[in-house]
Amino acid sequence: MSSSPQRKVLVIEASPNGEQSLSKKGTLLVIDALKMRFENIEIKVRDLQQNPVPHLKPELIQAMFTKAEMRSTDMLQTLKLSEELTDELLWADEIIIATPMWNFSVPSVLKAWVDHVSRAGKTFSFTDEGLIGLAAGRKAYVVVASGSVFSEGAFASFDALSPFVKAFFGFIGIPDVHIIRVEGVNDPNNHHNALSKASDTVNSIFV
Repeated sequence: MSSSPQRKVLVIEASPNGEQSLSKKGTLLVIDALKMRFENIEIKVRDLQQNPVPHLKPELIQAMFTKAEMRSTDMLQTLKLSEELTDELLWADEIIIATPMWNFSVPSVLKAWVDHVSRAGKTFSFTDEGLIGLAAGRKAYVVVASGSVFSEGAFASFDALSPFVKAFFGFIGIPDVHIIRVEGVNDPNNHHNALSKASDTVNSIFV
């Protein structure tokens, strides 16, 4: 095991299925692997179904793009949740997203979280040299549960989720993104092996 100090893990859960969620079960595989690698980990869980993040509204967007020293008291209050979510992301060394694939992409609650933590000056910045991701040095794991198989075959081209999450994390400086699929759960030829295949993927990541 590593002799490194405490490793901080942020888990973002987007499934409404609670303990029965297959993406959550896949996430436990990642957490177990992290516990094997690191002596001491601290885990924070943000359940977006139990505590939904609101979609962006005009007053929030205005507050986001107002210089910090110019923000009013109302703006600071409007930004409170976004600041909390962004600070959580920057607190973490490892970020795990547990999500179903709905209509080829992420649930809207997860998209809302992405919108809140995509913050100019906090998680990314545009400079004279171009874009700089300010969340560099972290790793991301995206556990995706889907009814069909999207890693290959007839539905592979329909997968809009993987490119989206990879683009988001790359934008904020985290190119190290692992996709762990619990897929084909509604397919009689695949559903019995969905979690075991996810376990194989996790094992290949943590060799």
